[in-house]
Amino acid sequence: MNSKQFFEAVVKLRELQKRYFKSRLSMDLSASKRQEKIIDDEIARVDTVLSNKNKQGELGL
Repeated sequence: MNSKQFFEAVVKLRELQKRYFKSRLSMDLSASKRQEKIIDDEIARVDTVLSNKNKQGELGL
């Protein structure tokens, strides 16, 4: 996911969260949780990439 896609995914997440807090419908909560997982997975992926780059830098690679 590139930075634009990440931004768009976060915007979608906020829209879904707002929809849920207005409606309190379980289907809106489920949609929000699915989108949160997408964001969380991407954050974890980028964190791993950055961590690996830092480890390589420490090894002088």
